Amino acid sequence: MNLTTNENGVKYGVSAPAGRLHTIAQLNKRTPVPDSHAGETGSSTLMLNRREMYEPRVGEIAGGHPYYPRVKKLANGKYLMTFNNGPQGPYVFYRIGESLSEWGPSQVLFAERPGKYEGHTRRYAAADAVVLQNGTVLVAATFWENGCYGSDLETAGTVLIRSEDNGLTWSDEEIIYPGISWEPCLLQLRSGEVQCYITHIAPYCYWYGYHPKLRSSGSAIMRSFDNGKTWTPRVTGAPYEAHRVMQTYLGMRDGVKIFNDQMPVAVELNNGDIACVCETRHLNDAFRTSLGVSHDNWAKPLGPTEAGPDDKFVFEPVLNSYGPYIRQMPSGETVVSMSAGGLTLFLGDETAHNFRTFGRVDHAGRSAVGWDSLELLSSHSIMTVSGYRHSKDPSLDALFLNTYYLNHRIDAENKTVNVDGDSSDWEEMTDALFVGARSQAQASVRVAHDSENYYFLIERLDNLLSKEGDDVSLLLSADGGKQVYRLTVTADGRATLEKKAEDGVHYEEVKDSGLVAAVAVYGTLDSDEDTDEGYLAEVALPKKALSFDESGKLFLDVLLNNTDCGVKSRVDEMFPEALWDIKKAGTVLLK
Repeated sequence: MNLTTNENGVKYGVSAPAGRLHTIAQLNKRTPVPDSHAGETGSSTLMLNRREMYEPRVGEIAGGHPYYPRVKKLANGKYLMTFNNGPQGPYVFYRIGESLSEWGPSQVLFAERPGKYEGHTRRYAAADAVVLQNGTVLVAATFWENGCYGSDLETAGTVLIRSEDNGLTWSDEEIIYPGISWEPCLLQLRSGEVQCYITHIAPYCYWYGYHPKLRSSGSAIMRSFDNGKTWTPRVTGAPYEAHRVMQTYLGMRDGVKIFNDQMPVAVELNNGDIACVCETRHLNDAFRTSLGVSHDNWAKPLGPTEAGPDDKFVFEPVLNSYGPYIRQMPSGETVVSMSAGGLTLFLGDETAHNFRTFGRVDHAGRSAVGWDSLELLSSHSIMTVSGYRHSKDPSLDALFLNTYYLNHRIDAENKTVNVDGDSSDWEEMTDALFVGARSQAQASVRVAHDSENYYFLIERLDNLLSKEGDDVSLLLSADGGKQVYRLTVTADGRATLEKKAEDGVHYEEVKDSGLVAAVAVYGTLDSDEDTDEGYLAEVALPKKALSFDESGKLFLDVLLNNTDCGVKSRVDEMFPEALWDIKKAGTVLLK
């Protein structure tokens, strides 16, 4: 590539592309190390990928609006989706997806059928699945009989089915818990033990009778050591006691101690502990989300009037939250979702503590249904599955499958890069940061260094490239924010280095920085007659151009501007707080 030197001493050039641009899904390919980012998760965040938002419309789904949507990744790489056709069923459906954007037809998984008593039917809801280590799929669901709910405890319970062929065929159902229960959750531990968590209502109904306001429930489990073929405790009837693991004391009502922790969802943490989230319904009918951690695999069951576990907290100040779900990234970050005026996401540390909110999934014109879920897709990506209703047009009711990518500390290899607009030098260096939530445009950033330079590889995906308004900026610091620089690259190869002024707001251009930038354009600038792919910017930034001392790491934030057809999108920023405090940006470790 022939480079031109501009009036500020910046060498730059633009060429036709060699190779292809990478998506963020093709990066961050190091073999995961469990809890590799322990102690650092306070600077981790998740970034929505707007290009990976999928919207299966209700019109594609049999039986009505979907409730309790769940998606699991199958052993063959396909996906299993389950959902109710109403808040309480009466059917549970499933779909098989070739990918997250291509789904097969809805099929019945649990069908309403005649009940025990004449004129009654057995109904199903709240299914949850687990893909076992051997590839077998287990699905558990709640059942109950209309017309006698609460008056006949054994016409309700939890059933289980299995598939040995990735959801092509299913076994007959088996009752694994007789008695009123709700919202099962299946989990397999690394040891192979399978656990089924349930909302544990039946014991109190047996002791005190069913009453809408007197129902007391904690959460309990049954265990299986043979991939779900047999379960312990083997509950066959009264007093319907499973292995109680989590419940909160709420107070007295009619002389009875009332407890609650319902809709349990659990995950085995990287350190072997088990974290369980529940919705807690208080005596005034307010809902909160609670999280409990077991350090001994629930070795001892709680008594009927015993609160626990000891390691437990409530998500405050979140009000009226319900329907939680939990997953953990291999690197340590714990993700909790809950319905709180929309699907709200929290990010915690490797011990499932110290959570902070980082986003809410909103879809204009639609209201959240709730009882949503999460699914881990890769070491750096996680999906939210949420149902929304349109305020004016029921045909626009939809499920939303949104993918988020993890931004956390990345490692910069010590390597000299040839700045030529070709990414081949970076083939083995896949650690990347990502922005892409605001518009169709998105960017990934990789970093390397040697004794003389910092090197940056920016890959921008953009369907409509413009000379003006399609820039990417990197905010850089290495001395705790005393000195902050802004490196900006545009689609036509212009590159500038600026230093934050003493007023802490404005930036002043750095002259004769020695900056070198090479840009490869995949498309046609300022033309709406074709669909562009984007551009690649490879940059060498001399260390001597920066006035901070190298400390072995960089603070790095990424800002993406986008203009499509003359309309400028809101700036896309990886770490919004870094705009005024660079210490809250991402960390790059210089190896």
